[in-house]
Amino acid sequence: VSYCGCAVDAAGPPSADGEPIGAGEVRARETFEKAVLAVGGEWKSVSLWDYFVRFEEGRGGADKDARIAALSLRAASLPTGCAEKHMGSLRTMLEEKEGATEAVLAALPEEERAECMKAEEGEE
Repeated sequence: VSYCGCAVDAAGPPSADGEPIGAGEVRARETFEKAVLAVGGEWKSVSLWDYFVRFEEGRGGADKDARIAALSLRAASLPTGCAEKHMGSLRTMLEEKEGATEAVLAALPEEERAECMKAEEGEE
């Protein structure tokens, strides 16, 4: 987690919408990906997953919600101490957005996607 912190510090400020993603941001994501591949399935990997999600929350871009949703689903699908927490965060994100964007829906597994679409249809 400490090494990921160094990569985040070196990433620089988030890219504005429409701007190309900086090399530092790419390196930080690559560092997080290597870390979650190495130890992300461990029971005590909670802080790593939380840090990765916080990093993505601090970044911009049109696909920000989809990146966070996909990351939360990855964390929730592993037998770790944070699985339920990340699924709850995803549900909260969908509720706060008053419906899911197409990008977020695309990141969801089919069961969850169908559930979200039913809920949205019921609100109309």
